[in-house]
Amino acid sequence: MKKNDKIVILVIIGMIMCVLSWVVSTGAFDSGKFVATELTKAGIFDYFLVLYYSFYYKCSEIFYLIVLGGTYGVLSQTKSYRKLVSKTASLISKKEIIAMCVVTLLMGIWVSFVNTILPTLIFVPFIITVFLKRGKDKLTAASAGLGGYFIGLIGQTVGTYGLVQFSDLVGITVKDGIGAKIAMFVVAYILFNLFAILHMKKNNKLVNDTKSDPFTTEKLDESNKAKKTHIWPIAVIFIVTFIISVLAYISWDTSFGINAIQDGYTKIKDGVLMDVLGSFNAFGYWSDTLPMAFILLTIAIIVSLIDRVSINDFMGNFADGIRKSGKAILGYVFALSIFIVSYFFDWPIALLSFILNDGTFNVISIVVLGICAAFFYVDPDYVGYQLGTHLSIVHASSITKSIVMLKMSMGLATVFVPSSAILIYILSYLDIPYKEWIKYIWKFVLATAIAIIVIGSILL
Repeated sequence: MKKNDKIVILVIIGMIMCVLSWVVSTGAFDSGKFVATELTKAGIFDYFLVLYYSFYYKCSEIFYLIVLGGTYGVLSQTKSYRKLVSKTASLISKKEIIAMCVVTLLMGIWVSFVNTILPTLIFVPFIITVFLKRGKDKLTAASAGLGGYFIGLIGQTVGTYGLVQFSDLVGITVKDGIGAKIAMFVVAYILFNLFAILHMKKNNKLVNDTKSDPFTTEKLDESNKAKKTHIWPIAVIFIVTFIISVLAYISWDTSFGINAIQDGYTKIKDGVLMDVLGSFNAFGYWSDTLPMAFILLTIAIIVSLIDRVSINDFMGNFADGIRKSGKAILGYVFALSIFIVSYFFDWPIALLSFILNDGTFNVISIVVLGICAAFFYVDPDYVGYQLGTHLSIVHASSITKSIVMLKMSMGLATVFVPSSAILIYILSYLDIPYKEWIKYIWKFVLATAIAIIVIGSILL
């Protein structure tokens, strides 16, 4: 039960939301006021329809996660990847605190720059496996893998993730409130690593049952690894993949005013090379995960060729990886179902209106609004669609402060709300009970919420 508690919690929340659709009226914002309309009344079969649309709505992301699971199912059974994990684990021996700080900083900066966050998940299984290989507990490993996500979303600097609708409807840009956003990034980074390090020191005993790779379906036979196996090919592949990910998913023109990549793409798009490669967007304009799924599959094939993995073993390991990721992907889908319920039976908009009250700006209500909006709507761009125009009217004199603090609060929500899809995905993969995560992370959440209020009040 504890291992599957995330899905149980999400099912209960989804059903409660369906029941509440019979009690709370939906509505819409009109000229700065909330106008209630009718009850939407979700039926029994509607909940199954919700689950279907949860798959349909983010099918490209789900496909990416399936390929990610299959890829690590293949990699985890190759000698070169296993040797890379072992070498990296040896490298950070007795330096786990430094490694935690470095990894969360680099990942945090990366996430705070991108236009969509899921492609940055590509290295998280490797990071988690390395920390588990060092004998660290699952909470520490999850913190190393996900810490950068939380830091980058709370202190999003020049990234455009979740900003498109706010930008279109309100006119806010990545440069607005940049001082406060950088300050929030620094504070979130310090606080997260402080609590993670304290936990790591408190739980310093080696945990033998987590020394194997959680992203494979079987225990690895480390005694069978070949001494002559070279790790530089897979290291180069990882580095090239990272470079591609950075170039592809950062909006260089919007975030940094750099147009060289788009100009270069324009010059070659009608050439023979483009005919061979087929249709794809220029780096900086990738907005979905399908191209990255192709890159993941390419990685699995190249590493398998280097390690001389047979086709049968490749197919079997890929399938094993998908099976291993099944529960985590299901958790991801059920997290998305909260958004679908809110979309079809949108009574949560009445709750958000209640939090806004008469529209008078209040830093505490903005933090609560951001957390609730992230919980119900999950997708930050949809939050912008729902609230952008209304906030531009009722918070016209403090719109930058309102939106920046709202985005910080939505980032904070991803740390602990059960509809945080990536959080649920990793917790499900590692079989970490949701209650155990909340007991671990609540101090960081409280401290960061206070920091958002203080920084928002002083710097915005």
